[in-house]
Formats: sequence, C-alpha cells, structure tokens
Amino acid sequence: MPSAIERRIVFGAFRPDLEDALASAVAAHRHERGPLAPAVLLVGSNLLGLYLTRLLAGRLGAVGGLRVMTFLDLARTLARAEIDREGLRAIPVAGERLLARVLAKALPDTSYFASIARTEGFEEAILATLRDVRDAGLTPGDLRRCFPKGHRKARDLADVHERYEEKLKSARLIDRPGLMARALAILERDAAGTSTQKDGQPFAGMTRLFVYGFYDFTWLQENLLLRLARILPTAIFFPYRETPAFEFAKNARARLLDAGFASAPPEPPAAAEPMPSVAGVGVTLERLQRNLFLPLAHAGEDAPEGVEPAPLDSSLRIVAAPGEAREVLEAVRTVAEMTRRGVPLEEIGVLYRTGDPYARLIASQIAPLEIRSFSLEGRTLRQTRAARALFSLLEIRERDHERAAVIDFLAVADLDPGVMRAASEPAGDRPPASPPNPADWDLLSRMAGIVSGREAWDERLDRLARALTFRAAEAGAVEDPEVGPPPDSRLIEECHRLRRLYARLAKALDGLPREAAWSEMSDAVAGLARRFLAPAEERESILEAAENLAALDAITPRTTLAEFRRLLDAELETRGPGEGHFQRGHLFVGDVQTARGLGFRALVVVGLTEQSFPPPIRQDPVLLDTERHTLNRAAGDGHRLPIKAERLKEERLLFALAAGSARDALVLTYSRLDPQTARERLPSSYLLRAMEPLLNRSCDYERLEAHVERIRISDLFPADRGLSVRDREFDLSVVAEGIRGRDAVRALFPALNRDRPPFFSRGILFEQRRWGDRHLTPVDGLLRAPSARALLSRRHGLAGVAVSPTRLGQYMACPYQYFCERILGLEPLEAPEQIERLSAQDRGILVHRVLHEFFAGLHDAGLSPLRRPARQALQERLRAIVDRRFAEADALGLTGLPLLRDIERLRIGEDLGRYLDREIEAAEAEGTDGFRPAHFEVRFGMPPPPAPATADLPDDPLSTGQPVSLAFDDRALLFKGQIDRIDLTADGARARVIDYKSGRLDDYPDNSHRAGTALQAPVYVLAAGHLLPGTRVEQALYQSVSLRGGFRSKRLDRRAWEAMLDDLRVVGRLVEDGIASGAFFLYPEKTMCQRCRVRPVCGEAREARFGRKRTDPVAAPFLDFKSRSEEA
Repeated sequence: MPSAIERRIVFGAFRPDLEDALASAVAAHRHERGPLAPAVLLVGSNLLGLYLTRLLAGRLGAVGGLRVMTFLDLARTLARAEIDREGLRAIPVAGERLLARVLAKALPDTSYFASIARTEGFEEAILATLRDVRDAGLTPGDLRRCFPKGHRKARDLADVHERYEEKLKSARLIDRPGLMARALAILERDAAGTSTQKDGQPFAGMTRLFVYGFYDFTWLQENLLLRLARILPTAIFFPYRETPAFEFAKNARARLLDAGFASAPPEPPAAAEPMPSVAGVGVTLERLQRNLFLPLAHAGEDAPEGVEPAPLDSSLRIVAAPGEAREVLEAVRTVAEMTRRGVPLEEIGVLYRTGDPYARLIASQIAPLEIRSFSLEGRTLRQTRAARALFSLLEIRERDHERAAVIDFLAVADLDPGVMRAASEPAGDRPPASPPNPADWDLLSRMAGIVSGREAWDERLDRLARALTFRAAEAGAVEDPEVGPPPDSRLIEECHRLRRLYARLAKALDGLPREAAWSEMSDAVAGLARRFLAPAEERESILEAAENLAALDAITPRTTLAEFRRLLDAELETRGPGEGHFQRGHLFVGDVQTARGLGFRALVVVGLTEQSFPPPIRQDPVLLDTERHTLNRAAGDGHRLPIKAERLKEERLLFALAAGSARDALVLTYSRLDPQTARERLPSSYLLRAMEPLLNRSCDYERLEAHVERIRISDLFPADRGLSVRDREFDLSVVAEGIRGRDAVRALFPALNRDRPPFFSRGILFEQRRWGDRHLTPVDGLLRAPSARALLSRRHGLAGVAVSPTRLGQYMACPYQYFCERILGLEPLEAPEQIERLSAQDRGILVHRVLHEFFAGLHDAGLSPLRRPARQALQERLRAIVDRRFAEADALGLTGLPLLRDIERLRIGEDLGRYLDREIEAAEAEGTDGFRPAHFEVRFGMPPPPAPATADLPDDPLSTGQPVSLAFDDRALLFKGQIDRIDLTADGARARVIDYKSGRLDDYPDNSHRAGTALQAPVYVLAAGHLLPGTRVEQALYQSVSLRGGFRSKRLDRRAWEAMLDDLRVVGRLVEDGIASGAFFLYPEKTMCQRCRVRPVCGEAREARFGRKRTDPVAAPFLDFKSRSEEA
C-alpha cells in the first residue's frame, strides 16, 4: 500500500467539532482537486447525508462532485455489474420473513429448535440472529468449527444458516448482508490490480472517501471500509470524547487506530468543572453537554458545605406530565413557544427513543395546529387510507362478508368514480343525485338486519328497499300517531345504490383466488385495488409493494390469500411515504437513532422514564451473549458478533448525542403516571446523571423533583394564556378568569366569540336554558311555538284516534321519553349480531303462541276444565306444542346456536309445565264454579292480522276492529289493544282477564295502576266488559309464566277498577292536553330510567335538573296526579 494514501481520523462532538472538521476537509479537497473533483461522503443514513449536504452548501457555497452514500449504496455500486450479470434480485423484507417461516416449518423433530419453532415470535428471532451472524461474516462452517461437536444448538443453527443461504441462492435472491459480502469479495478479488494505482486515480468513480458519524460497525462494514482505505484517501469523522458517555465507541475507535488511521493525541480525561457562580443564558446546557456522565469533582462526594451551585438557566428544562398524551401536549407547547421567540421551525426537533406511542401522539397533537412537520416514522404505508381500504377489502371474503367488514371498507375507501357511477344507476348513464354517504350505508345495513353472508346482503337490502318504498307510498294515507314518519327519499336511493355497489364488490371478490402463485395473487390483488380504489400516489406505492411480492414465487410456489395479506402488511410497515419535508420550514420528529448527527437550535426529548429510555436490554433468545463471546474468541480474523449487554452503553451514548445536538435550548420530558394503571413512574436515571454535573453533587429523585416543572392533572390550561396551543385552553383560561372576577362577558367568551364553531355557542345557550332558568324551556321539552303545538295536535293528538294503554303509560312514566320515542322516532340503533340465543322479544312471542294454541285447543281435545287426572295428557300436549313452535322459530333462524337453543327449549318447556301445574291446582281449588279459559288473543280497535300469520291460530270471535271508548268531559278516549286471555265461568256470568308476562313483574302493590304507568289491566277490564255485555268482569291478572318471574301475579279487583276509572280519565286528559300544549318535560324515576332506551339523550344529573324546575306550573297537574296516586 503506497504510503502517500492518507488515512486519518478526527474525534470530537458532532457539533461543532465534526461539522467544522468535515467542512474544512471538503474545502481542502475542493481546493486541491478542483470544485467538481469526485468524492464520496459515507454516512449512516440518507437523512444525515441530506443534512450534511445542506450544511456544506451553506458554508462552502456548493458541493458539486460530492456523492453521498450509505454502506448499502456503496455495496450496490461496487457489486451492481456482477449482480446484474447473475440475475440476482434484492429480497423484500416480507420475503425474509417468509423464508424464515419456511425454514421453521422444515425443521426436523430432532432439531434443537423443534420445540419452539412453532411458537409466536420464533421466526423473527431466528431471522434477527441470522442477520447478526451474516453481518459478522460468519459461515455455517464457522459456527460448526467454533463449538464442540456435541453442541446441538450451534450445529442446528449452522444447518438453518446453510439452508437459508441455499434458499437464497436457488431463488436467485440476495439479502443485505449478502450484498455487503459480495462487495467485500469484489474488493478483495481486485486488490492485486488496484494496489498499484497511484494516489488520486479514480476507483469506481471516487478520488477521496469521507466517513462521517459512525461510532460502531458490523464486521462486514468495517472490512469494506478498511479495504477501501487501502486504495483511497480516507478521512473518518468519529463522534468520540474521552468521557464515560462515549464508552460504547471505544472498541471501534481502538480498531481504527490499530488499522493505521492517524489522529491527534486524545484529550486527557476530563473531570467535572466547578459550577460558575452566575448562570448566564445557555451556560447550563453547555455544562450539561460537556460533563454528562462524568464522575463528580470530589470522587462521588457532594459539594462542600456552604458551596451552593448556581441556579439553572432557561437553556435546560425538565418537565413531568401526567401521562404520555399530556407530555406530548407540553412538548408541542414548547415548540410553539420557541417559534414565537423567533426560532425557525426547521431548527427545532422533537425526539423519542421508541415510536410507540410517541410518534402517533405527536402526529395527532400537531395536526390540528397546522404545524408542518417531517417524520420518517410517523406513518408507514400500512397506515395510509389507501392501505387500510385495501386490507378492509381483502378481509371481506375471509370474514364471510360480515356487515362490519363491508362497512369498514366503504367508510375508509376513496372509491373509484367509475364504480360509484355504475352503482348510482343500473346503466351508469348519469351522476348520482347525492354524494355517497358511508354513514347512510351503515344505517341501512343495520336497518336491514345484515350480520354476514353474501346472499344476506342482496336479499335483505332488496327487502328493505321495497319496505321503504311501500312506506313512502303509503305516507299520508292514514293519520295515525302510532305510525312513524315516512322514510327519507334519499335513504331509498342510497339503499338501491348500496345494493348495486355491493353486488359489484361481491362479484369481484368471488374472482379473488384463495390460493395461487405469488405472482398470480399479486396480479389479482392489484386488479381488485385498481378497480375499486381511486387512482392516487399512495395506491400506486402500495401496489408496487404488492407486485414486489411476486418475487417470492422462487421461495414457495404457492400462497394463500391470508398469507399474502400478512406479508404485504409486513412489507408496508417497512415503507413510509415520509411526512413533510426535511428542514424547509418543517419541525423534525423522530427517534434518537435516526437523529444521530443532526443539529438543532432547540430540542425536546420525550419519554424519559425507566424502561423507556433506556429501554430494557434483552439477550438474543437464540444465541446468548456467552455463546457470542465464544464465537468471537474462536472465529479469528476479527469476526465478531454484537454483544447485547453492550447495548446499555450505547443507550447512554444515544442520550449524550441527543443532548449534544441542541445548541440553545434542551427540554427533557417524562410521563410520571402510567395512563393504564395510574401508578407513578420513575424518571429515567439519565435525568439524575444529567443533573449531577449541574448541581455538583449526587442527585436522587428527591433532589431531581426540585428542578422539575410538574404539570398537574387539574391544569386544564397554562397559567400564561399566551402559551395556549388549543382554542379550548385559551377559552378555559378566559372563562376561569371571568368566573373569578364575576365577569359575565369573559365567562361566556366562547359562546360570544364568532371565531368559535357555531355548535359551541348553541351548546352554551342550551346549558344556560337548561340550568340557568328555573322554569321549563324548549330545551327541557316544553314546546311553546304555536306552529309546533298545532303540528303536535294534528299529527300526534289523541282526538278521534285509538291509542294503546302502553302509549298512555309511556307518557305518564316520562313525557320526555315519550317525546323522544313517539314524536321524534328515536331509538337505539345497535349493530346486528349473529343470533346466539332466542331474544327476549322472540321468547315472549313464542310463549304467547304456545299458550294461545294450548288453551284454545283444550275444549276440542276434551280436556277442559283443567283437572289433575288429566295432568299427564295436558303436559304431553303442552310439550308437543312447545317442540313444534320451537322448530318453527328455529327454521326462521331465531333460536341461535344449537346448544343454547336446546337449553332454551328445555327451559321454556319446564317453565310452562310448572305454570300449567299451577293453573291445574287453581282450577281444582275453584271447583265447578271457577273460571275456565274461553277467549284468546282478543283484539279490539285493531284490524285483523294478515291471513298467513293466523292460519293455525284463528282470530277469536270476540275480536273487533272497533275501539273501546271511555267518556270524560266532552270528549271520549278511544282504546285499542289485545287481551291475552279471557276466562269465563261455566254460566258465562263472570269473567276475568289474564295478561301473560314472560319476564319479571315490577314491584308494586295489587290494585294499582302505578301512578298511570301500568294501564293494561284497567283498560283490558273495560274492553272485556264492552266485548261481553251482560258478563261481569271481576278481575284482571298480570301472570308471570316463568321461573325467572317467580310465577307471581298482580291482581286488579273490580271494586278497585271501578274506583280507578276516574284516574283513567285523568290520565287521558293529562296525556291529550300535554301533547297539545307541547309539555314533554323530564320526569326521572329510577326503575324507569334504568330501562329507558333513550337515556343517553337526556344526559346526566337528571334528578338535579328536574328538581330545579319541578315548581313550573306546566308540570303541576302531572305532578299532582303522581303525588295523589303514590299516596293512595
């Protein structure tokens, strides 16, 4: 090697030492060789290369001829011709994972790894170990040679390594270590010819090599560098200072010096310098950077008594926040404050050790503030809208066309305009009348009751479209308050559009293969995406990644759709579109490793808690550190595997480099609370070490606390309003000031500020009316407008309209609930689910039909009246009816899973059998003069049901379409309903009414209408008297027919009923007058509120709100009736 070839190394901090040294070296090279003389700047990342290029351009004016490369770029440059000649292709990241999976599956049962090869995480672990081994230049033979023959792990790991290399070779693929090894081999092979080249003669387009920012190398990287240094003038700019912070870099530094790189004598170890008596601006930060991790001046002793360290200045802040989200908010606040002080956004950085959860939190916090940012980690291609849409699309068929899967895709996808045109009209000859609305599609799929299944979508959407069209056509034909408003015509249009869109989607998914070659699957997925997703740059990047997976044909001939999705997911997680532009007016957001070598005027480092920074250091589960030491000693020729325990030293170095990258200000933050458990977290020990040289004494957590800015959970806004970064913080600070000073204008500032969204002012006004006024207002349900009241009377009034007792009872339970459900038509819209068991509603219908058929057939079967000797025949008849009715429900898909279905059938059979026994006992006790079941499901004021529904259960002869009336004042209240059963005595002179309850009965006394909320019994007694003239209706019973309800009964006797008629008239008057006057106020009652379906609408603190307004005269008649009823 000619002695004229320069090899030197420069040590120092990145800023300013190495930056200045690099600028001087490049300037000297340009002066010596000319401004366009070719040279290579070798860096650890393209980001650092871009930073240095701009730095040099700013200092030198131009950097023509300087080519920035990473080691991978360098290896590609050296090996490109040979690789192209052999037809080798780079293996995708997903391909490495697939290869690891193939190797794991192929392990024999006798392998050392056989017992764990199928466990989750093994493929990633073995792949990481193979990368380390290959980066160290170790061959399978080296692994076998360095351990005793009986070492099973080493032998079997060598076999896996060997098969990995064979697979790559047979597939004509090359991985990163393979590319580096190929480049090194080329240099070594050509060494004899290049060793005679004269200094300065180009080699592969290079005349000089600058190496910047590396403090450690893999064996392949280091040897590639050393081979190049034999033929090119090389200058290495190595971050190192003689402090404990840089201990991790010592070995690499020593190896480079041993290899002949010249350096000035290293600086002597420094001790912590005495604290200056007065802290000027920036002094604290400078001292921290210079003395971080150094031992104390007095060998670990505290500062002498009486010597107080100077106070810290504003160049260093430590902030503790309650939870990561709040921590990130304070970091963003710091960024905003720095920009107000004149620091350009591009010179500010926010760093973290690991991206989870900080990358996501930072992105979500700065997005509303419109802070432009650059991040390589903030979002991967997998997290883009196009990727989420594609994966949702691929999941539809695998999840059997589940409603949630289809709606997820439609909601997230930017659908191709051609698809939407085709779905809007059968011929696609005109644009849609309204833009697509995924919320409408979600609503329609819920209304249709779709759970899953390809056929269910078409069948149920068609049925829903016809039902909506019929209801719209019939709207206005009959003024019936019990019937809701007609459907929106837009929903009908959307239902047709959704049906046509889904049909095209389902047909396309049918053509997607479940198993195919990788190339075929790639083409099919790309075709599907191009058909349904609108053209976009993100879509094309994703499809490029999908098409790259076609190369995996060489590893395994076929794949499944599920496996293709998994590997595409992994591939997209390694690719990112990048957020924003580096520098150029953008905040830098990234991890400390990515930011190595970059410089900032102001820097925030978040996540400084134990177990986060530094993170826990774990050994390689496949190849332990003791085994790595053995390999490194035995391999020879400098081969070395990284020792995992040494990474703790690197973590210390990373913290030092991060702290050293700030020029004017450094803010260190940590979350003192775990948001999941609310437990206290320990600050990072690095914060203690950072404070020691500043305090000139040892630092524990108690001393650290004195220098921490502690953000409390209750701090909803900053003390200085000028530091607010959100409108809500500013608004809250103004409101708080207004409340303290009793200034109404400031207290209501958000409602009066026109810059705030209109809903805010409406919400303030709403709350004012709800809480500020002790009288009922429209927000409490009192509608005062004459037009509103006229509309209520016309559409929802009771005059001349038959009403059910349930409807009256609902108003008396809570007028506000009545308004929400009956007037507005509100109802909870739950997502349809797979039916696992019989629903409560369907159970009630089934029980009623069983009892109807059973009692209606007793006379013809000769089993009436009920008697104990006929018990067996009665029970057998009942069981047969239960089995048949359950079979019918099962055929309709109402009974759910087989096991639960059978359990429910047995439970209903047992319940009804016990109920029958009780009825037999009661009939025996009453004797021949007792009641006998005579009439069933007797309707009044209602039209007969459709014929198919009653083919096996004929309409009772007592049933009539005429309502039953009750006169009061100058009006008549018309009732409608259906009586479950009417029992008569043998002579027909007396009757009683039975109302079945398949669940529990509410807890209230007999002979009570429960303050107007339990009106079925009194109305049914009134109806039975009209339907059976000359018969005295003596009693009404609510009967529980289940063990769950305890087979209890609630009784209404005739004498109590006669006294109750006046109350029934009062209820009718209250409801009719309440509707006409728009009185729909809230009436909270614990039991009713618990089962109210619209409870979320009225919000919390219902009792307190009602208590403030219960004295309003509008509510007085209602409350007087409630009070009198409860007293009675």
